[in-house]
Amino acid sequence: MAYNGRSFCGWQVQPGVPSVQGAVEQALAVLFKTPLRLTGAGRTDTGVHAVSYYAHFDIEDDVWAAAVARSEKTAGADLTNVYAHWVYQLNALVGNDIALYRLFETDMDCHARFSAVERTYHYYIHVTKNPFIAEGSYFVRQPLDMEAMRAAAALLVGRRDFSAFEKLHGADSSHICDLRRAEIRDLGDGRYCFVFSADRFLRNMVRAMVGTLLAVGQGRFAVADVPAILDGRDRCQAGESVPGHALFLQEVRYPAW
Repeated sequence: MAYNGRSFCGWQVQPGVPSVQGAVEQALAVLFKTPLRLTGAGRTDTGVHAVSYYAHFDIEDDVWAAAVARSEKTAGADLTNVYAHWVYQLNALVGNDIALYRLFETDMDCHARFSAVERTYHYYIHVTKNPFIAEGSYFVRQPLDMEAMRAAAALLVGRRDFSAFEKLHGADSSHICDLRRAEIRDLGDGRYCFVFSADRFLRNMVRAMVGTLLAVGQGRFAVADVPAILDGRDRCQAGESVPGHALFLQEVRYPAW
């Protein structure tokens, strides 16, 4: 699936506020005529988007068979057509900010969160004012030293403790992440994309890393400060978190079963 996070308080169900998980679970309950619980590939915060996101649910055989029987009247007996019909129905139920692309069966040991081997996030900024991209990009008014920012980004890569970039009082039991890629792409016309790939990310980690790199680009931190920030494991020593509206979960990779 994909979703625009502008209307949601993140992926995860929370009391009294709209969430992506809640919207999709409501649609599934209508389709299958019973409540179903989704497990997502990971949390995304308020306003954050996903270009490619996976979630799984378990369903009883009799519930599944009854739904297939209902859909066969429209889609025929071919399960491929049945699943496509379900996707069509679900898209009609979830609203305009969520798009479901594919529904398929998996092995029982396939887990949307724990089976993922790599996640990639994109964060977009623009340094030339542009009202047409502001909804999904962060406007940075100050001049940036991109060479210094790229040098600082390279120092983040590796398997280490990223506590310095985790939201205070986060619930993650481990702070170790294997950050495999940290680069800044020039998209032209004053637009840039920060690309981060890792086996896992801590809460708020990408937004805090981008904020720290921007501080380097603005001269508030030196490139040489980055190792000390990492070693200090103190969130207060790193840069401010950038807004969530420009953050996209771009890809989630799984092993080939």
